[in-house]
Amino acid sequence: MAILLKHMHHSIDVQKLHEKWIKQTSA
Repeated sequence: MAILLKHMHHSIDVQKLHEKWIKQTSA
């Protein structure tokens, strides 16, 4: 269960980083 929660949290971090990268490249 803890592993699944950790994976979900990691996915959120990746999503945030991806959004940040899109904003930087489109700007």
